[in-house]
Amino acid sequence: MEKIPGVCLGEVWRDLSLERKTIVVERLGQFSKKLRGKCRFDAIGSLYQYAELSSADLKVSVATDNNDFVIGQIVNSFVFAGKRKQLIKRDRGPYRSDREYLLALMKVELEDKKLLLKQTSGKYDELNGLAAMK
Repeated sequence: MEKIPGVCLGEVWRDLSLERKTIVVERLGQFSKKLRGKCRFDAIGSLYQYAELSSADLKVSVATDNNDFVIGQIVNSFVFAGKRKQLIKRDRGPYRSDREYLLALMKVELEDKKLLLKQTSGKYDELNGLAAMK
C-alpha cells in the first residue's frame, strides 16, 4: 500500500453500496482471470521451496514447472483467523480445482457457525425466556 495510493478494501467494504461491491467483485474476477492466463499452476495452495519441506509435506504437495518449488498446504489469514476457527480441523489442500478450494472454505465457515451456536445457545435461550416472560 505504500506504493499505490488508496485505502485497503477491508477498511471501506462495509460502507460500499451493493452496486459498488458488485463492481469491485467483478473487477477482481477480471484481474484474476487475466493473471491466470499468464501464470498457471496445477493446484491452489501456498508456494514452497522443495528443499525446505519434509518428506511428509512433499507427499501432499503438487509439482510446478520449476523443480525448486512445489505447491503445498495453504497458509493465509483465513485459515488461522479467529479463536473458533483455530479449533476447526480443515483441509488445507493443496486443492486441484476452484470448486475443491471453495468447498473447503465453506466447510470451515459451516463448522465455525456450528461452534458459535454451541457457544451461544444457552445465552440466547436465557434471553428468549426473559423476553417470553415480559
